[in-house]
Amino acid sequence: MLTFRHGDRADANEKLEKRWRGFSGSVLNRWICGLPIAHHVCEAIEKFCNIFTISSNQHVELRSGRIQISEIHCQKFEAWFRQHSPFINKVDLFSLASRLAADDDTSCCKAVSDGKQSLQRIRTGITKFGSLKLKRAGMAKNMPSSTSKVILEKDVIEVDTTRLFLRILCTLHSPDDLQECFTFELSTVPMALFEKDEESNAL
Repeated sequence: MLTFRHGDRADANEKLEKRWRGFSGSVLNRWICGLPIAHHVCEAIEKFCNIFTISSNQHVELRSGRIQISEIHCQKFEAWFRQHSPFINKVDLFSLASRLAADDDTSCCKAVSDGKQSLQRIRTGITKFGSLKLKRAGMAKNMPSSTSKVILEKDVIEVDTTRLFLRILCTLHSPDDLQECFTFELSTVPMALFEKDEESNAL
């Protein structure tokens, strides 16, 4: 006959709590998303081995009918998001923080392809490491390095953010004025992006 002391039971509960706390949300998400696929894999293995298991009424979520319903719901959910995309389908690059549009000189999205081309030129045209020279034209350019633009309805307006910020500083008289200036649309993080749908639709 096994006997447990109160301290042993407390230690066991503490170990269970530590194990549960170490179970992160990403692991739980992978387990939930992989469960429908694992069901089909297990069924295929059972058919191949001629072994069949029957689940009891307690495991309702593992029934084939319930899994098919869940798959249909996922397909409807995915189809709805394809028709009602929360993001704007545009070719131009936009900054989610400042709502500024990138111009044609911005090439940060092509950094991988430009880097591969630079490596190819280095392999074919350079014989010594000391003669290696990287041109500025081959460097990836981000949005702050180019002229910023703001789209108001259908008009594209070029904005020099540094000059605009310096002009705002010249008109300040108190910290309250600075706080008020940062509430406008051309601030670092425009509040209208998160508050007013009409102004966000201007993108």
